[in-house]
Amino acid sequence: AALYNCGVRVNEICEELFGRQTELLQDARVREIVVEMCQRLRWMSVREINDAAGRIPGFQPLQLPTEARELGRPAEPPSSGGPGGSIEACAGPPRQISRPTGSLALRGGNSAGGGVGGARGPPQ
Repeated sequence: AALYNCGVRVNEICEELFGRQTELLQDARVREIVVEMCQRLRWMSVREINDAAGRIPGFQPLQLPTEARELGRPAEPPSSGGPGGSIEACAGPPRQISRPTGSLALRGGNSAGGGVGGARGPPQ
């Protein structure tokens, strides 16, 4: 249930950024924060996801309504110390990523609102 709620929160944040505040995505640092947040959501709590999104200049994640409940981290991050071994990477300096050149197409998505988890509710 914790992973479901983290997915809900990341989906809400991404819908806001990609749907209503697209100008924020012009900054490569913002895109990197979003990528890191999406890649590491399984090791972050809802609060930590809000904290990561709060580092986006001009974005107020706590002002964005949510259906997600704080249930802690779904899993602890791997302790390998290698790449991906710590959620602290979300707080580190951004790496350069390439800017998309075409239109953003979501694989398997549709405009009917599937998003993370689609129309399904939390796992029973």
